[in-house]
Amino acid sequence: MRGLVAAALAVLAMLPRAASADGEALFNDVCAACHHKGGIGTAGLAPSLVSGTLKRTLSAQPDYVARVILQGLSGPIEVDGQRFVSAMPMQPQLSDAEIAALCAYVGKTLNGVSETPDEIAVGDLRAVPGDHAALRALRAKPGG
Repeated sequence: MRGLVAAALAVLAMLPRAASADGEALFNDVCAACHHKGGIGTAGLAPSLVSGTLKRTLSAQPDYVARVILQGLSGPIEVDGQRFVSAMPMQPQLSDAEIAALCAYVGKTLNGVSETPDEIAVGDLRAVPGDHAALRALRAKPGG
C-alpha cells in the first residue's frame, strides 16, 4: 500500500498545473492520475468522485472536497458500498482559486451539487488543522 501511495505522490509531483482556474483542466492535471478523467476512480486506489456517497456528503458539508484537498485524507472510507484504504496527499500548493475551481468541478459538474465553496471560504479553511478522522466521519453521517 505504501508503494502505491509513494507512486501516486511521485506522479502528482511531475504533473504540470494548469495556469488558469478551470476546474476540469485542473482536475485532469492534478487529480486524474488517481481518480481518472471524469472522476470515475481507480479500483483499489482512488474512489469514484461521481457517487451518491460524495453527493450526500457535499449536500450536507459543501466544503468537504476543499478540506480533503487542503488536508489530505487517509484511512478507510466506503464509497457506494466499496471500501477503500488509501491516502490522498494534501495539496496546499494549489491557490484558493484553483481549489474553488476543483470544488465546483467535482461538486457541480460531476455530482450536481449547487453549493460549493468560494475563494474566501477556501482561504479560511487553510487555517483549519487537518483531522482525517473528522473528515471520514463526515462521510458516515446520515445525509453526509
